Amino acid sequence: MANKPTKIEQYNKILPYISDNAELVAFVNAEIENVRKKNARRSDKPTARQAENEGLMPVIYEAMEAEKQYTVSDLIAEIPALNGLSTQRVAPIMTKMVENVLVAHEKVKGKSYYTKI
Repeated sequence: MANKPTKIEQYNKILPYISDNAELVAFVNAEIENVRKKNARRSDKPTARQAENEGLMPVIYEAMEAEKQYTVSDLIAEIPALNGLSTQRVAPIMTKMVENVLVAHEKVKGKSYYTKI
């Protein structure tokens, strides 16, 4: 399936067809600017959940032992700060830690294992 064109792309496609109507051109340009402002606001600061997840990374890292492999379920069971969290919530935190080169990721028979670096 092809990617859906963004609003800005759609507005830019119709601009040539309405170039003779200054009022419509002004409207479309204003809409493009509104979309850009909205996108800029959206990426300014992390959500409360994202900030909380960032705070869990050092806790997880400190609790992990070097050279020991952990699954997400193992981490939830062993680290008190993660009790009550789902694997769907902890797995993206671990992915972020892999991206930040804090832990290594290995997949064995479809199961993800994380090791402290």
